Amino acid sequence: MSRGRNLAPRGARHSLVVLKVLLAWVPLYVLWMLFILSYDDGATVSAAAIGGLVSIGFAAVLGFAVWWISGRLPWPDRLRPGFYGRHLALGAVYSTTWMLGGYLIGSLRSGTPLVEMLRESRVLGWQFILGLVIYGLVAGVSYALRIRRRLVEQERIAAQAEALAANARLDALRARVNPHFLFNALHSVGSLVRDDPAAAERAVERLGDLLRHALDDRREPLEPLANEWEFTRAYLDLERLRFGDRLRVETELDDAALRHPVPPLTLQPIVENVVRHAVERTARPVAIRIVARRLGEAVEITVSDDGPGAPAPDTGGSGGFGLPSVRERMAAAYGPAAVVDVESTTGTGFRVRLLIPPPPVDTDL
Repeated sequence: MSRGRNLAPRGARHSLVVLKVLLAWVPLYVLWMLFILSYDDGATVSAAAIGGLVSIGFAAVLGFAVWWISGRLPWPDRLRPGFYGRHLALGAVYSTTWMLGGYLIGSLRSGTPLVEMLRESRVLGWQFILGLVIYGLVAGVSYALRIRRRLVEQERIAAQAEALAANARLDALRARVNPHFLFNALHSVGSLVRDDPAAAERAVERLGDLLRHALDDRREPLEPLANEWEFTRAYLDLERLRFGDRLRVETELDDAALRHPVPPLTLQPIVENVVRHAVERTARPVAIRIVARRLGEAVEITVSDDGPGAPAPDTGGSGGFGLPSVRERMAAAYGPAAVVDVESTTGTGFRVRLLIPPPPVDTDL
């Protein structure tokens, strides 16, 4: 079924190309009709229309040979007299063939000998020049189309290379994130072993689920935010076993935002950063608020807390590994269109804002 759907647009594109080619010959057809009416006193409009159709139609058929020649003689990188000389000779052959073909068809239609028609013609010189002009126009358009096709192909290859490079950067960043996450998760479990063995056992089970998600090599470069939130929620469940009521979480997540693609391990490192720099540094309860909403075609994710915060000059370095990692992953996936802002002052907590652009065109999400 899908194959049939794909053939229809391709057929429509081919029909459009044929229509454009036919329309490109219309000005020459009109010019040739006027040429016939000007030099043949006895010609009628209908006779000029038929004669123009025969002559320009034959020129269009010969145009396929010009297209083939443009592929055999590539456009040079710099001025080469031999290139233009060959085309001048080929143009003369084209023009002569076109003239003789037109007169031969006229001879067959009228019954007048070909030699006699050539001898009585008053416009052989003008026809030859016009044939050279037509050859030049067809050759120029052929080269323009080939160059455009080459540029489009180069852009496609460059886009594929850029996508592969971005995926490679994301894979490299994931390789750096996973050991970091594993170390911190094991630290959380280890802190429960002596004080609450039962909680430590539950934490080990939760950690297994987290590791299966974090170390899955089959994950795509971009995943729905809902997947990332499930992973982050599992991480928060693990940390609640350690901090109890000291860790509170509030969420406001739009369904449309949860469907938006994001790089894996984007939200969890930010939340982990809050746990390390807010929850661990104070004995009072800390609330983490996670908001995700659509802004047009983009998505805004905000993670804030009411912890002790940090002075503004230290904000850049207080993120540890997590925030720089998120910045790198966002830049690798979306380029400069992605935004990662961090705000923090003493006594007001941290606030991290992500602005995630629309997904790339070739994503399947």
